[in-house]
Amino acid sequence: MNILDTLSEKLSGVNMSASVQLSLVSELIDVKRSTEYEFVTQSKSTRGQSSVQVKCLVASQFQD
Repeated sequence: MNILDTLSEKLSGVNMSASVQLSLVSELIDVKRSTEYEFVTQSKSTRGQSSVQVKCLVASQFQD
């Protein structure tokens, strides 16, 4: 069993998402933001290295 393979298997299915809603001026302006974090693993068996990259996707919506 390779430790790097086990780490890649555990992190391959990890998805995190969070949403933040902010109301300003007594709800006259409503700002909504949704953020997703996606973990992508890459392993290089020749050097025995593993890396984790985090991609952040942000979408904003402004309403009057």
